[in-house]
Amino acid sequence: MGNRRVLACLVAAAMFFTAAAARADDAVPGPAARAGALLDAGRYAEAVALLEPASAAVPDDAGLLFLLGVAYGRLDRDADAVAAFERAVALDPGHAEARYDLGALYFKTGRYEAAAEAFLAIPPLHPAMTPAAHLNAGLARYRQGRIDDAVALLRRAAAEDPDGLTGTIAGRMLAFLGRSPVTEEASGPPPPGPRPDARPWSLQASVSREYDSNVLLAPDDSTITNRADARLAATLRAGLRRSVGPVRLEPEYTLYAHGYDTEDAYDFRMHRFALAAAPARRPDTFRAAYSLALTELGDRGYLDIHQVSGRLRVLARPGRAAWLEFRARINRAADSQYDYLAGHEVELIASGVTVAGGRSVYGALSARRANLGDLGDRILGPGEFRSYSYLSFSPFLRASADLGRRAKGHLDARYELRSYRDPDRWTTSVSDGRRRRDHRFTLAAELEVTLAGPVSVTAIWRGERVRSNIGNQPTDYADRDYVRNLYGGSLKVAF
Repeated sequence: MGNRRVLACLVAAAMFFTAAAARADDAVPGPAARAGALLDAGRYAEAVALLEPASAAVPDDAGLLFLLGVAYGRLDRDADAVAAFERAVALDPGHAEARYDLGALYFKTGRYEAAAEAFLAIPPLHPAMTPAAHLNAGLARYRQGRIDDAVALLRRAAAEDPDGLTGTIAGRMLAFLGRSPVTEEASGPPPPGPRPDARPWSLQASVSREYDSNVLLAPDDSTITNRADARLAATLRAGLRRSVGPVRLEPEYTLYAHGYDTEDAYDFRMHRFALAAAPARRPDTFRAAYSLALTELGDRGYLDIHQVSGRLRVLARPGRAAWLEFRARINRAADSQYDYLAGHEVELIASGVTVAGGRSVYGALSARRANLGDLGDRILGPGEFRSYSYLSFSPFLRASADLGRRAKGHLDARYELRSYRDPDRWTTSVSDGRRRRDHRFTLAAELEVTLAGPVSVTAIWRGERVRSNIGNQPTDYADRDYVRNLYGGSLKVAF
């Protein structure tokens, strides 16, 4: 059974219980009865207009809040609906219908852990809703990648409603996952070899058109530009998820290339091969990965980059999560011209995310140490030296929000303080042998709109500004502070 059809059944089930609950309140006199009639008639805006003042007048009435949440949900006001249902559940923890609709909205907005918890709280409160609650909790676990937990819940739903719609949906989902409707202990040992994961293959392709201003700030002319140009970029990514015993493996291949309209010396290509491993039951708790990137710049080999990384989840709460991550990278120059960038880098990252409704805020703090080859006598001349080895400290923040049913906005902000390890001797007249420090500021905004199914378009702006402490030499490209603006748009197809 296709994933879209399963989710359609989830929504249909949620609507069934919502409508049934609304009709059950028809017998209550006053605003609740009138609102129930309006909801049954599809007059959702009128129901909101009636229920908002009624609920404000009686703020501790969980029934009115529930009906208000239903009306908000029918108008796609998801954040308002979530707030209403959450208040209803806080006032009346035994309100099973409010928990059910709250779980459906959590699921819709990607809060799968919170959705599963909402659904799993229902069976003791409303036994008749138990099969649907277990089905939807299983779908939430499936979306989290917790396949074994999802299978256990789906089997319970199938057993609890063997001849009904809920049991049929659970059985089809189990067949989609390659699992039996009964426990493996009862049906005999599983066949040899890895079990198929849900939707194991992924494919994503995108093409973008970008304009890069690359404004360099020379002392005598702050408007001077260098290499301002337009470019075409393309990305192709293919991946696979496969569980082998207790481990889930995720091989991935990425091809990235961009080409400038007028300066092909800066055309760039990269082939990246990666393999990640995580626990099959809880892939969100720990992840280890290795990747090899083979890159070319212009008509020359550039760098071969080997990277290993590990990520550990240290916090998991409804709507919140945090991780610690380690990365180590070895750069090997594919052409001796780039020996100064060969070496190794180590980075430590602490990150976290908060999700509420259709909004999320992700933050990260990283510290990096790069020990690279540097520029010396062989390239710059006798006695001259430029350090490319550095320590850096970088906070990052990303805010995302749903902008309607098909649009999503992102805003990124990053600051990096980069302190180079060795004194600079290339621009001695300006630097006096000081160590160079760069202040790097980046701000980016994206607007992503889904056109149809897997096809989306994105408008992009990114601004960068770099300031150095050792001067601003007009004859030295590497010492000129710069401002760069990138404007672009992309078309993406993902399966």
